[in-house]
Amino acid sequence: MWTLNRARITEKDAITELLKEDSLNLVANQGNDSVVAAGMRQLDLSHCPRDFAVAYVDHLHAWEDAGQIQVALVKLNSDDYQVRAIAKSLIQKASKAKQTVMDEVIDTDQLLREAKAEIQARIHTTFNEVERVAVAYGVQLH
Repeated sequence: MWTLNRARITEKDAITELLKEDSLNLVANQGNDSVVAAGMRQLDLSHCPRDFAVAYVDHLHAWEDAGQIQVALVKLNSDDYQVRAIAKSLIQKASKAKQTVMDEVIDTDQLLREAKAEIQARIHTTFNEVERVAVAYGVQLH
């Protein structure tokens, strides 16, 4: 029985340390989802129990998806992209096209913003699971 308790303490300590490093990474890289995800990927899960590691990797994947959406939004809204889209739209309107590149840009922007909201909800949900598993190992949340 002492061995089991000793293992639980080690797992608890590993989870506590990982969550501390995760928090520092998030604060240091706030606003850049790709960098947050890259920092998370660098954290050592090898001493954490499997169920915690699986929950954390699900959370990491949500952040990686958020990073891809953020990059797509930045590219879509860049000045260079917008200028090209406006020029193509003017040509298309002159040729009486029903849908222009600018219409597609607006539609894509809306879809990406919706995807961003969904992924933010997924980040929240996956972190709730990370916390739930951590508490099961006796970790005190702050």
